[in-house]
Amino acid sequence: MATATLISEASTTDIIATVQVQISYGEISYTEIAYVEMRGISVLVSAEPSELPADGNSMAIVSAQVLETTSSVAVAEADVYFATSLGSIQATATTDEAGIATVYLISPTSPGVALITATYGGIQGLTYVMFGSLNLTLEASTRRIVGDGISTVTITATLMTDDNSPIVGLPINFSTTDGVIPRSANTNNSGQAQVTFTVPDYPAQATVTASFNEAVSTSITIDIIDVKIGLAVAHQRIAADGLSSQNVVATLVSEDNNPVVSVPIDFRTSDGVITTRTSTDSLGQAKAVLVSPAHPCQATVIASFADRKADTAYVDFLPLEIDLKPQMARMVADGISTQELEVTLTTEDGTPVAGAQVDFSTTSGIVTAAAITDDEGKAFATLRSAASPSAATVRASYMDAYEAETVVDFELPHVTVKAAPATIVASSSISTMITAYVTFDNGEPVPDGTQVAFSTSEGTIATSATTTSGIVDTRLRPTGVANNDVKVTASVAGSQATTTVVFAPGDPDVLVAYATPDTIPSNGTVSSTIVAEVRDANGNYVEDGTIINFTITDGNGVVTPTGLTVGGVATARFAPVGGGGAARITASASVTASDEIAIVMSSGEAGAIVADPDTAFIVVGGTGSSCQATIVAHVYDSSTNPVEDGTQVVFTIQHGPGGGEYIDKPSYGYGPVTKSTVEGAASVTITSGTLPGTVVLKIEADSAVSTLAKVRIAAGPPDSIIVNTGDIVRSGAGGEYVLCISGLVRDAYNNPVANGTVVYWTIDRPDVGFINSESYSGCAFPCEECNGLVTKGVAHSCLVFPTSSMTKSYTIIASCGEAQSSFATSIPIVEPVEFTLEASPSFVSGSVGGEVTVWGYLEDDSNTLPITGATVAFSIEGAGSLSTYYDVTDEFGLATTTLTIPPGTSAGTTTITGRVWMTDNQATVEVTINP
Repeated sequence: MATATLISEASTTDIIATVQVQISYGEISYTEIAYVEMRGISVLVSAEPSELPADGNSMAIVSAQVLETTSSVAVAEADVYFATSLGSIQATATTDEAGIATVYLISPTSPGVALITATYGGIQGLTYVMFGSLNLTLEASTRRIVGDGISTVTITATLMTDDNSPIVGLPINFSTTDGVIPRSANTNNSGQAQVTFTVPDYPAQATVTASFNEAVSTSITIDIIDVKIGLAVAHQRIAADGLSSQNVVATLVSEDNNPVVSVPIDFRTSDGVITTRTSTDSLGQAKAVLVSPAHPCQATVIASFADRKADTAYVDFLPLEIDLKPQMARMVADGISTQELEVTLTTEDGTPVAGAQVDFSTTSGIVTAAAITDDEGKAFATLRSAASPSAATVRASYMDAYEAETVVDFELPHVTVKAAPATIVASSSISTMITAYVTFDNGEPVPDGTQVAFSTSEGTIATSATTTSGIVDTRLRPTGVANNDVKVTASVAGSQATTTVVFAPGDPDVLVAYATPDTIPSNGTVSSTIVAEVRDANGNYVEDGTIINFTITDGNGVVTPTGLTVGGVATARFAPVGGGGAARITASASVTASDEIAIVMSSGEAGAIVADPDTAFIVVGGTGSSCQATIVAHVYDSSTNPVEDGTQVVFTIQHGPGGGEYIDKPSYGYGPVTKSTVEGAASVTITSGTLPGTVVLKIEADSAVSTLAKVRIAAGPPDSIIVNTGDIVRSGAGGEYVLCISGLVRDAYNNPVANGTVVYWTIDRPDVGFINSESYSGCAFPCEECNGLVTKGVAHSCLVFPTSSMTKSYTIIASCGEAQSSFATSIPIVEPVEFTLEASPSFVSGSVGGEVTVWGYLEDDSNTLPITGATVAFSIEGAGSLSTYYDVTDEFGLATTTLTIPPGTSAGTTTITGRVWMTDNQATVEVTINP
């Protein structure tokens, strides 16, 4: 911050003080001389007379009074300095007690105006004195102009002496009776002062006056004339669509019909939107744009000038019509299916409205928010279904003034799925056709393109496919793993159906054989069990009952010639007939599936090992049951005496199911584990894993004596049940059928449970039919009508039902221990059935046209009982059209449609085909069209 300090007072007067001031800013300091006004002063100047002849002798008294401005107190003894622009004047005078200083002005010898100044303490006053006479003239650029409030007229005042010399730099005062004009302007070198006069916005006669020093003045008049306004619209009828526009033209002319240019015209309308203000062009025209509202009405349009001139026009905004059309009234409630909605927007006389934004909304599902109409007045939106059943109210609206709506039902469909064939070899090079039928509750097929999801418990299948006429096909291909209960599911939205496919093992391809024990005494006291495990090319155990041949190819002994596989394993017994050495035995199931083993028959000092397990069966681990077996190896010398204590015995698992089973400790795995004999015996513990199967233990003592032991690992207790339905066969009783039902029972590791496990069966609708209440896994069907493989872990039941139960829905409940499963499905139409198609009349005149009733009758082939609730699909080949292409049979087994032949149809034949859904039954009928 800068600071100022008073150093000394240099000099003073009554009015002005002169002081010396030191100014400091930081480290910088300097001095200045300052002049201070002590109080406010005014200087008043006058001349008497104010007009003198220009004769060089005439005098006027010039007085200057000095006063304090605020108190008007006279300042006495003040020196006042005088000057003049013409003539001569005394230079200075001192004020008296009244504050007045007086001097004399002597006129010049030439005319003019003197500017006289009197100065005191820097304060100056002035006055004028005229020498000789002055001429003041006044001119206007025009004397007649339109009263528009904007137009202007240039006003020129000229001040000259009587000898025509210009008076320069003096102020000319201006005034007017109407309009607006500046109060003053100074004369230029030509003695002219110019100002601009702005006309009022109404007609009048304005008087403009110019004056100088109240000595000379002059006036002129300007006529301000009136205007006329007219309004025109391009079209008196346009669409009330919120988009359409047209030009509105206002014309402004003077009362003598000349265009009034560059003035603003205000526009307003009672409806719609209009340009609020534009200016007139060279033709006097102001143009505005009127945009229609979104509702029908008659709009009053007004154009006005300066709020005093206006004209009115009327425009009719025509109402619109909006039409909303869906492609389909029913959609699948899957959250995926879509359809296109079409909206047409026209005026009431049918003219399309293009470029309009149509807004869409729906109470369910998702719809395009907005779309723009094309040249045909059409806009399109996409409706996506909801993921749950509902009735969607779909609305299309324009400008919240026009609205159309429609209802689209989002429904859960009915799904049926079939496999053909239902049993295939478990090979990736083979496949089966999976067909899904998808309909609404009345049997009508779902729209084409409906997405169906497929899944399978085994094998590979396309995850999704889309329907055509409610049908979709895909292929299931095995991965090579045999499975009697492959569950294939087809799902649409919240509906699904399941069928069962059997992946059967292939022909025998690999055989692995071993003997337990593989070393026995030759004296006939001990025999050996020969085990053959047989698999197909994909590693699956072959079907139960496969014949395995056992043949001695070298050595002495007796062997069981054949064995049948159970769980892929067949066994035979070998017994020596005397003498030592080795016997070679071949086990074979086919050319490629064979294996050879050797059994050593010891004699003399070689000895033998006899395995003694405490149990032949254990269950998979972690299921709460016994999962361990202890195997004691008794070691004998050649005289069948126990060997000495400390003899090393080596235990090794040669073969197991591979589910994590182990010897003694998990870290030991399959061994080998070495133990020492005590009293001729050594033992190990086998602990099961998660898979059932056979554990084959090899036991060795020295290099001369070995034997094999076998422990079977069984599945755990029931944990889950998978229920599926299979074939439907004719019952021996009249009018009844039998549905073959299977349930695969598995433990916690998805292993089939042991055969003989009881399964209980119930059905939620006893009116459908009778079901066997219980059965056992690994057993055949409890009814003679059903045939199927006896499969481990699979229990069978039979549902007996009459023809009247076809197409009914029901749920089967299977329970086994803590496990329970429900299977919901419906009974299909059981073939063979009889389906006939008839038409009445069978002849129609093509020139006249007409209608033909076509009906199909569906009944059981042996008992002539009608089948209700079946969907019949109709198709046509030839002229005409059908009233419906799908119908559901009634209580009499009838499904109907109507063929319409329009007038003027050429002669010929029309063929109608009816097909019973989910069957191979179809029939045709012909209608002849006569000339």
